[in-house]
Amino acid sequence: MPSRHYARANTLGDLPLELIREISTYLPVHSIAALGLTCKDLYNDEMLRQSWIRGFSQAEKEKDYLYFFDMELRVPHSRSREVIGLLKPLEKDLPHMSICRYCDRLHP
Repeated sequence: MPSRHYARANTLGDLPLELIREISTYLPVHSIAALGLTCKDLYNDEMLRQSWIRGFSQAEKEKDYLYFFDMELRVPHSRSREVIGLLKPLEKDLPHMSICRYCDRLHP
């Protein structure tokens, strides 16, 4: 009987960590955080973790304003957009949960 050889599927974990770190420098903050949720090694990688923590912290400091004639209107800040960017894909995978637009969290 002939032996069957199956090609092993390549995974994200097969890539060198340095390459993943380099790629992550081109990603938005919420994508770096999502990348950390894909496996323990990436979640525990201190450089990736610091990237998204720093990114969320920086977005919190930025103030986004919309000018309408002479009025200055506050629009949702960058942190909120980054958090929602992270939660949207999670919401798809967790059908019993939904995003609360008031507190930017997932709720049953």
